[in-house]
Amino acid sequence: MDIITEHRYIAKEIIRQCSEAQIAAAPSRLLEQIVADKDFRTLSTLVEKGISGGTSAARTLHMLTYGGQDSWMAELLLKKRMWVALDDYAALHACIENDAVEVAELLLNGGMDFDAYQQWAQGHPCSGHEDTLQALTDYWSKWGQAPARGAGGMTFG
Repeated sequence: MDIITEHRYIAKEIIRQCSEAQIAAAPSRLLEQIVADKDFRTLSTLVEKGISGGTSAARTLHMLTYGGQDSWMAELLLKKRMWVALDDYAALHACIENDAVEVAELLLNGGMDFDAYQQWAQGHPCSGHEDTLQALTDYWSKWGQAPARGAGGMTFG
């Protein structure tokens, strides 16, 4: 077993044995590191145990939705209960920049306010994604307002 494989094994064992409270206290950047390794099983374990997307939610969603190939992971993680702050418009913006409509819809379903995002987005240009923005505008208009609100963040599942 080489050193890299050995360290991954040890890390996975630590994650497996940690309590939900310990995982919830873990730094959110851990999600980015696991996404970079394309290790869905470990990502799933972290999310199931309650890790917060925190300041890494936007980057994590960007990494998962870039090119569309791993958008399914983002969808499943959000459905499991990946925590994203309701005012983390950078997370929604990352989905829009990557044309990940279904993932963005999950954020809206979880309570993120698309009207507030649009105000935020005035300072964060996103050209070339008009079809995605239109699809989300149409989706949002069906609701008229955020379908669910939580205190501080959203969880799924």
